[in-house]
Amino acid sequence: MEEKYDKIKYDSKTNIFINQNANYQFQEIRDELFARLEFLQGSQFHTQRRHRKVIKTELQDEEVYIKSYSPTHTDNFGDKLKNITLFKSTALKEFEILLRLEELQLPVVKPLIVVEREVIPLVKESIIVTLGCPGIEAREVIASEEYDFDFKRKIMEQACDYLFRLHSFDIVDSDYKFRNLLFVELEAEQFKLVLIDKERAKINCQSKLLKIKGWGKFIANWINMLVNSSSLNNKLAKDELNYYRNKVINNLSVNFLEEKLLNYSIHRKLKVEGIVV
Repeated sequence: MEEKYDKIKYDSKTNIFINQNANYQFQEIRDELFARLEFLQGSQFHTQRRHRKVIKTELQDEEVYIKSYSPTHTDNFGDKLKNITLFKSTALKEFEILLRLEELQLPVVKPLIVVEREVIPLVKESIIVTLGCPGIEAREVIASEEYDFDFKRKIMEQACDYLFRLHSFDIVDSDYKFRNLLFVELEAEQFKLVLIDKERAKINCQSKLLKIKGWGKFIANWINMLVNSSSLNNKLAKDELNYYRNKVINNLSVNFLEEKLLNYSIHRKLKVEGIVV
């Protein structure tokens, strides 16, 4: 056994990476994990998105999610390219990002294990296992008529707080949206959001333009969710868009060209969704 990457234990015999804070024995966990992986060949998945598939199961008496990245999961050439790597697989990159978020004490699903299997030279199937987390996707709450606008606004405010914190640590996630936030209900009508699915996030990204572009896409995601759920009419949606647009402009001290980029990112995303505000 050898140590490989900070905070990760690696065993070359089993080709498994383990969170050093997780109490697993390599060979033991390998046998049990691969028994679960046979289900990845079937059709009963918790979620399935293009180049990745996810199952919800139990591993050593714990509820976990097993997410597989493989070129065999998609016919899309661009998605197949995501599994071509000289160094780290998609799952291992996500593993390190989740560990970094955990270190920064951000609410995130706990990463446990990564296992890699080479399909052909330079192409890997990679699997990441995370601890189960009670909750539903935040987009389901926003789309629901069960919750009023004021409650949904609280979700948006917490999500914005998380995004500001991510950017303050120079972490940029091009896929930051309500689909990738878990809504966990607490007592007395309280809740918390938990970050999930971080395979597209980048660490040590100081680009202000990428951060602004990310904000544009997220604001558009918020407006899109509200309009489609009939939570707001077009006029109120425009007011809401301007509120968060101005909030980003003020907090990031954007200049004229950066403001143009923010507006373009918002309206380009809304146009794709067929929404005019």
